Amino acid sequence: MLRTFNMPLFALVVLISFPADYAFAGELDKFEKDATKERPSQRHDRHHNDNDNNWWAGLATNFLTALVEIPMHTSWARATGDPTQLAELACEPRKPGDPLLPFIRFDASYLAIDPDVDAFDYRIQLGYGTFAFELNQTRYEEKDPPDQLDFYRLYGLLRFSYSDKIEVDLGVGSLILEGDERHSGLSTTTPIIIRPYDWLIVEFRPMWSNVNGSAIDEYELGFLFNYDFAAIKAGYRWTHSPHESLDGPFIGASIRY
Repeated sequence: MLRTFNMPLFALVVLISFPADYAFAGELDKFEKDATKERPSQRHDRHHNDNDNNWWAGLATNFLTALVEIPMHTSWARATGDPTQLAELACEPRKPGDPLLPFIRFDASYLAIDPDVDAFDYRIQLGYGTFAFELNQTRYEEKDPPDQLDFYRLYGLLRFSYSDKIEVDLGVGSLILEGDERHSGLSTTTPIIIRPYDWLIVEFRPMWSNVNGSAIDEYELGFLFNYDFAAIKAGYRWTHSPHESLDGPFIGASIRY
């Protein structure tokens, strides 16, 4: 004899079986668990073509000279103000308070993620000419359930000047995630700073990190309204782990010398 299917009983069993810690986890807990979950590394087979053709070697050398060597010398010359180098490179010396190649820069920003989550971001950069170090902290805070997640980023930077209006950096360092647990991994960044006008600066800051085999991608687009040694800034930041995200607009201020 067929037994009648009991739908309320079935629903109760499914509800009890669902992981309680995920059902009641907040946004920051979900992001932290997804961002720090251990995932096996994936190997990709690549076809390597060993070509010793001198034409290709010469082209690569010229490309690297234009893309890397000359911009590195330009950054150093603009910082030192050496008139001989400046004349050879046809560039202007860096002036105090210039947003490109700062000796010291400090930023503070507020990010609005959603009604329950917001964040405060602090960045300090110290450098001279081609070389710099940068420390960046973002603290995410959740109201319900109460929670906190910190991102700490430390980079060593090579700063390339393509004119007195364009700077592209190459940074390598580490990302530390500190929430319920502490995890760290390799992180890279390539900030692009463009000054189309003296009063306007456009910045794009991509950051790529890997924590326990999980990719964390961050992209920040900002507009700085410049005045002497300071600027007011606004923009948007995207922060993604494999299956979670913490995206939102930001406002803040920047000072430098």
